[in-house]
Amino acid sequence: MITIHLASGVPGDELPNYSLPHLDKLIHIGVFGLLCLLLTRAFNAGDQRGLSQSILFACLVTICYGAIDEWRQTFTDGRHMDVLDLAADAFGAVCCYGLLILKKMNPEIIRWATT
Repeated sequence: MITIHLASGVPGDELPNYSLPHLDKLIHIGVFGLLCLLLTRAFNAGDQRGLSQSILFACLVTICYGAIDEWRQTFTDGRHMDVLDLAADAFGAVCCYGLLILKKMNPEIIRWATT
């Protein structure tokens, strides 16, 4: 979360120009998906009984953090709130949610997600 917070504070004129269109959205998806995974592990702490609730809570916290982060960017020079960035953040969290629920249903499907 600290890394996301620091990256969001970079002024708009200092941001890199991506040669691939919409690469920033892919970065949002990956970063917020990873955040959801890490939050799930932190909230669950190995207790399989509460795993579904931990996954859902981590997903909701990730989406809320994405919304707050986008709003916070309005206070940074050259930055603005972008609904598509928020959608990419939410998509990353929901993808992680789906993968973790899939893993819970069949642990052999995605062995690396929580080991």
